[in-house]
Amino acid sequence: MLSKTVQIQAVIYHNEKKALLRTLDSLAQALLLSRKQQAAIQQAVFIFGDASSSPIFTQKEIQELNDSYPDYLEIQYRFFGFNSGFGKGHNLLAENATSDFLLVINPDILVTPRFFTEMVKPFLDSTLQAGAVEARQTPIEHPKDYDMNTGETLWCSGACVLFPTALYQQVGGYDSDTFFMYCEDVDLSWRIRLTGKKMIYQPKAPVFHSKHLSVSGTWDPTPTEVRCSVESALLMAYKWDNPALLKKLLSTYKRDQNEYVQQGLRDFKQKQEKNLLPQQIKHAQHVAQFVGFAYSKHRFDL
Repeated sequence: MLSKTVQIQAVIYHNEKKALLRTLDSLAQALLLSRKQQAAIQQAVFIFGDASSSPIFTQKEIQELNDSYPDYLEIQYRFFGFNSGFGKGHNLLAENATSDFLLVINPDILVTPRFFTEMVKPFLDSTLQAGAVEARQTPIEHPKDYDMNTGETLWCSGACVLFPTALYQQVGGYDSDTFFMYCEDVDLSWRIRLTGKKMIYQPKAPVFHSKHLSVSGTWDPTPTEVRCSVESALLMAYKWDNPALLKKLLSTYKRDQNEYVQQGLRDFKQKQEKNLLPQQIKHAQHVAQFVGFAYSKHRFDL
């Protein structure tokens, strides 16, 4: 029987403690089933990386959590002391990881019992050459296209994704110098694909991802999310050397009257004026497949 280890990590920011414990408990149950079924994942470390202004957990509470779970699941906690953002937070947690796999997960996700059993399967099939495996989010599934037979897709969402730890570290993890929020997962996926590895979508590993919806059932982004998504879209077009798309995005955002769109546009232009834009990755059109303003073909509209 294969016996693999996984480091599970969540970057938290003023989250409700009760919700975090629900996420932890769902992972513990999935790990228990993986062990009972003698699946590959047998041992795990779960690390909270706290980017809040003050600690969410005390060390006593973390010790009590460790006492309440079996010894095959270790709970760790790291208070950053600053707002790290998504990418930098995960890089800090992963820099000394020695596990076989690294699970990046949002703190508002609940996994299903067969989660680990299904997520690791693509890595056990050498023909797939998997570099990352993404879980299927519910109730709002990500619309990007994927091969129904192999699961291959163009990029993996950072909401719930499994990497070989060594590969994550080899490519340098998320580009946190460029992206604070949004597109860091697309960028990392494309850099992993440059190594020859593939992105795999795993519909047999559904997870519940809590989203705040409008009365019409659509997702309403916050002002910060709007601002960051605009800046990140511009940074992606620049970094992956697509000047035609960059020009079109700049023109589109310039005409948009939304104040948060304008803030995102100003953020990008300030970086441009200060020569703070990222180093470009050229001649990578086989990987950097922009589809309109998206990063893959979509199966449906949200």
